Amino acid sequence: AMPLQNVLFPAFSSIQDDPVRLRALILRSARLIASVGIPVGSLVAATAEDLVPVLYGDKWLPMIPVLAALGIGISIKASTAVTGPVLNSLNRVGLAFRYNLVGTLITFGGIALVLRDGIEAVAVVVAVTSLYWLVAFYVALREAGITMRGPIVILGPPFLAAIISGLAVIELRQLALELLDFAISRLVFKLGAGMVTYIFTLLVFSPSTLQDLRQLVSKIRSRCLHASS
Repeated sequence: AMPLQNVLFPAFSSIQDDPVRLRALILRSARLIASVGIPVGSLVAATAEDLVPVLYGDKWLPMIPVLAALGIGISIKASTAVTGPVLNSLNRVGLAFRYNLVGTLITFGGIALVLRDGIEAVAVVVAVTSLYWLVAFYVALREAGITMRGPIVILGPPFLAAIISGLAVIELRQLALELLDFAISRLVFKLGAGMVTYIFTLLVFSPSTLQDLRQLVSKIRSRCLHASS
């Protein structure tokens, strides 16, 4: 969160007096962050049954549902990462603090309620309470003058692509077991299939994401060339 804050806050603040440019930058940044962050968590959830034995060994197999639930929470939280920078750049620091405080209280309150039920229950609560950040995300965009259509345009395509890629990974489970003997090979196979499915689906439903990525790569390349000259 802090690296994003350090990059996005000054970028948003520098054009806060130009609402049209600010809204365009917020939409583009939010779309890129959601498009990258959502599949990370969704693929962790979809491949948890292979990730756990590969990373931690068979004795940690009971952690599979925990990792899957946390992956879902990661997707939701990552998709709303621009919330803080947007509110802070609009001089709504107090509002950002209140939403962060409420979100923290909701999460820890939920954890306290299910702590006796074990780590799986805690992971599920973390995933469920992460939905709160969608509310804060909506409020931040509204403060910037972005209508209800904005969050749908930003989050709809990557979440839909993530769901489709997750279902594809699940469908390939039996095929991976039949073709591949080692957990790491099944993991690589599923991750590759999931990423290909995600990228293809995302570009079908949100072609503008590819244009955003091209612009970002072009800016990074020009800055690198400028720095080296």
